[in-house]
Amino acid sequence: MPFDVFPTIADQVYGGVGAEKATCNQAILDCRDLVAVYKDSLIYAYYHSTCGGKTANVEDVWDKVTQPYLRSINDCDAGGAPFCRASPNLTWEETWRMTTLSDIIGRFSRETFPQNPASGKLTALSVESRFSCGRVQTLKIETSSGTYRYGGDKIRFVVRRGAKGNSILRSAVITGVKQSGNTLRLSGRGYGHGVGMCQFGAIGRALAGQGCEQIIKAYYPGVEIRGVVLDGH
Repeated sequence: MPFDVFPTIADQVYGGVGAEKATCNQAILDCRDLVAVYKDSLIYAYYHSTCGGKTANVEDVWDKVTQPYLRSINDCDAGGAPFCRASPNLTWEETWRMTTLSDIIGRFSRETFPQNPASGKLTALSVESRFSCGRVQTLKIETSSGTYRYGGDKIRFVVRRGAKGNSILRSAVITGVKQSGNTLRLSGRGYGHGVGMCQFGAIGRALAGQGCEQIIKAYYPGVEIRGVVLDGH
């Protein structure tokens, strides 16, 4: 390939040389040739923006094999405050007209759950069950045509935001549902899938005095940091 990275979420929206920061470049140099392993295997080092106070088990988010180091952890300090509390997405709200949300769910459920797409006019939406981390396990959507149940992180791709572009819901930590007339409001916490390292949480831990290895081991329990030697150098 004639290039190394994409300027999208595929490569975390790399902005080019002009967007680089000296502190980030130094951090890259400082951890050169260091890897995180679990029982001699490189780990799947998933990460996200903001966990909201608790990360997620990998198998609760995606259809993936359980990993001992990708477990839900309590990501709060001794006082009970989330380490990611500086994030602008620690808490959020989204509001739709019922007719607008009905169209959104109808359209995107066909893409996300083609085997069971929602149809009809939206009449109610509720959280039916949750995982231990607080993320939605089952979301119940009631329409004039019937009841539909969707689960896991994929609900974010069905109940999309109403602004232009219909971005996915910020997280599956839905803390409140309020319906009033032709308006429905969701409140929630966090941004992203919730698996692995919380980026704003890592910043909060660093500002609280935790070192790199302590932070890595907090988000990926049981891993080791090792140096590697490549090509005999």
